[in-house]
Amino acid sequence: MKYYYSSLLLLFFSVQIIYAQLDVTTGYTAMELAEMLSGGGVTIVDATKDCTAQAYGKFECIDCNLGIDSGFILTTGKAVYAEGPNNSGSTGYSNGTTGDADLEALPGVGTTYDRCILEIDFIPDCDTVKFDYAFGSDEYNEFVGSINDVFALWISGPGIIGAVNIALIPGTTSPVSIDNVNLGSYATYYNNNPSAGVALTDPYYIDYDGFTDVFEAISVVTPGETYHLKFAIADESDHVWDSGVFFRAGSLEAGLSASFVLPGTGFGIASYCTSSSDPTPEMVPGAIIGEFTATPDGLVVDPATGTIDISESSPGTYTITNTVIGLACGVMDTVTSSSDVLITALPIGIFSYPESPFCADETDPSPALGTDAELGTFSATPAGLSIVSATGIIDLSASTVGTYTVTNYINSADGCPSVTSTTSITISPSYDLSQSYELCNGETHTLPDGTSVTTSGTYPVLLSTVAGCDSLITTSITVNPVYATSQSATICDGDPFYLPDGGAVLIAGTYITTVATIKGCDSVVTTTLSVNPIPTTSVTAEICSGEYFTLPDGAVTASAGTYTSVLTAYTDCDSLVYTTLTVHPIFTTAVSVNICPDDTYILPDGTSVSSPGMYSTTLNSINGCDSVINTTLGNYPLYDIVFNPEMCDGGEYILPDGNIATVSDTYVNTYLSMHGCDSIITTNLTVHPNPEIDFPIDPIVCFEEGIIALSAIPTGGNYSGVAISGNQFNAQMAGVGGPYEITYSYMDMHGCVDTAIQFISVDQNFAEAFGDTSIIATNPIYISGNSGGNYAWTPAYFITCASCENSTAYPTSSGYITLTSTNENGCIASDKIYVYVLPYPENNVFIPNAFTPNGDGINDYLFAYSPILINIKSFDVFDRWGNIIYHRENLSPDAITSGWDGTFNGEILNPGVYPYIITVQYENGEIKQHAGNVTLLSN
Repeated sequence: MKYYYSSLLLLFFSVQIIYAQLDVTTGYTAMELAEMLSGGGVTIVDATKDCTAQAYGKFECIDCNLGIDSGFILTTGKAVYAEGPNNSGSTGYSNGTTGDADLEALPGVGTTYDRCILEIDFIPDCDTVKFDYAFGSDEYNEFVGSINDVFALWISGPGIIGAVNIALIPGTTSPVSIDNVNLGSYATYYNNNPSAGVALTDPYYIDYDGFTDVFEAISVVTPGETYHLKFAIADESDHVWDSGVFFRAGSLEAGLSASFVLPGTGFGIASYCTSSSDPTPEMVPGAIIGEFTATPDGLVVDPATGTIDISESSPGTYTITNTVIGLACGVMDTVTSSSDVLITALPIGIFSYPESPFCADETDPSPALGTDAELGTFSATPAGLSIVSATGIIDLSASTVGTYTVTNYINSADGCPSVTSTTSITISPSYDLSQSYELCNGETHTLPDGTSVTTSGTYPVLLSTVAGCDSLITTSITVNPVYATSQSATICDGDPFYLPDGGAVLIAGTYITTVATIKGCDSVVTTTLSVNPIPTTSVTAEICSGEYFTLPDGAVTASAGTYTSVLTAYTDCDSLVYTTLTVHPIFTTAVSVNICPDDTYILPDGTSVSSPGMYSTTLNSINGCDSVINTTLGNYPLYDIVFNPEMCDGGEYILPDGNIATVSDTYVNTYLSMHGCDSIITTNLTVHPNPEIDFPIDPIVCFEEGIIALSAIPTGGNYSGVAISGNQFNAQMAGVGGPYEITYSYMDMHGCVDTAIQFISVDQNFAEAFGDTSIIATNPIYISGNSGGNYAWTPAYFITCASCENSTAYPTSSGYITLTSTNENGCIASDKIYVYVLPYPENNVFIPNAFTPNGDGINDYLFAYSPILINIKSFDVFDRWGNIIYHRENLSPDAITSGWDGTFNGEILNPGVYPYIITVQYENGEIKQHAGNVTLLSN
């Protein structure tokens, strides 16, 4: 990732820029580099370097785009490769050296190469030390998130726990790196410097594809003490493509700091628009807010906070300065920090077309601009308005009638938002219309100007629209005539006659109708109507079912009913004949009859029959039509039935005659059926013996046995009862007590069943072991127990009485002591205690060098042990950066579970090495501090 910060902002885009370049020279000693960095308030004691000669050097930058005028550079390749122009996006050189273990210990850093390290010992005169630096790399931006060339600036010494990296993004605890400062992360502090455009040839641009703003590293120190700085940079993952750190000459100094950063945009300058929110300076860690001022006049700044009031400030370029006056090393001192600010005014685009609406034949209008407004790019919506984009002039003759929204779009300078202004314009129509009308003779038409006419002709009228545009309307008039006629008609009675207007009449008479001609004018028609009568006749007839009858009109039918036949009379009107037809049925009856074999049946015509079959008999009905009776003759069956029932011994079987049978035998019964015919029923009864069950079981079982298999003969039956599953009894599910009833039921292949019942009880022993959990080597431990049976302590070899309830043990190493007990029913129980045997501490206290906080009850806590300890006054554990992750005070010597459990804020930490400081108090009143490292293991 990438990060960038800037405590010194460069002058940007002045009227004339003088381009120069970055010049790098090599061949300096470590002490020369240290003295080059040194400023006021510090004394350099010693300096060493671990870096190839070509990887570091001194640089000077006269108006180049770095932001630091001079100093020294540490790189992962060749220092001179940092010089501009940026004519390559992949500059790199392999020095063939390995990396640095301290860099590789940083979070997320893998194997490193091409290390370059400078270490400086110094003595500060004041309580704060600081220096300026910037980081650049050719790994930008292609390898953000994958290859993270890394650097760190560590300080260590009195009052600082371990070595602390002070190369941090301002206002955060995040280190400066490619992955932390880039186009996508803390982009405010990043300068994109790709090898493209003018940068390919202009040495003003340094070679690195990206670099941070100038940051200030700062730390609190103790005056007069010796401190150590380690500056280190290395390639990660490979030897390819260079990175470098630039250090400002003379910036290592002790005293006050006024450094700040303004949030903003642009390159080397904080740029704002008159529409921007008011920005407030962000102070570099350790820096002090003093009094903020701005030059020249026109920039409104809050002197107490540095907040810029954009709306009250005038556009222009300014310098804002933080001035801090205070004691530095016991001497009143004044320090300043400045940053350049550019405020850009937004353009004005207000305009209108004041004479709108317009007629299409008027002169093409131009926009009227508001005060200080300017022309931009004009456009209109919706489509249909012909407008010149550069001037806003509208071509009325080429435009469509309608209302439009016209927009003036103006681009702003210096990254400010564009400005748009809109107005509405209307183009009104001019009409040239023609219309035609037809009148009936005698009617009047009113023209558009109000004139009335009654005769045919063409009439032009000139009018003005509501918008004042001329319109010509030409009206053509045609006058149509009106007609009167007469007619006679005759109809048959009941028929309708339709008059010319569509009305229907049924009665003779004279009717006058008014209708419209094809031209819509009235015409009168007189109609004289005559009506002729219709004669009617009625007849009756009879037929048998299946015969046909011919009606007067020649139609043929076989169905009963009343039929109307329409004939033609002499008047050409209909003559109606009504025929009522009756159809008599032919009866067909089906009869089914059953008789016993050898019986006789008499048919409807008197015939006697005895054989099964179908017999048809024809008779005459009262109306002379046939009647047919179909007789189906059948025989009732003679039954000879055999039953073969089975049952179990002890059952009863009811025979067909109602008697009860209990033994195997053949039983014969003779009956008359319900129809009076003979029937025989034979019953072959089989009686099966019942099965016999053998179901042995232990009357008492132990709780710890858990699942107990059950067995009965014959197998294959079903077990039921408390805690029964299949053929198993679960003693732990049933629980201690009883007796519990268990039933076994068995059914054989004949369905005969037998059942056996047994009872079972559950017993449970118990065992409890007590004793000290930690002792010093060679000391005894006193153990005691409680059980429901006998006592057996193990390992027995270091226990004075292994079968006693209370005893003494002399363990030589940490481990378990186990108590096992067996009661009168053979039920077994056990318990154990874990004893820590601690070596007699050399310094009167024992602190483990490793522990496993996995909750198994063994070595779960980091703690201090001693037989002569009365209080743990303070207990601190640190991470690798010196942050306190665990702190306790005044712990009792036996409060082991209050020790460190390997967590921070409730989360278990990763395995690793963690420093600790423990202050203890002994029985004799002595207070002593113990410090060391402990390894947190994962299991």
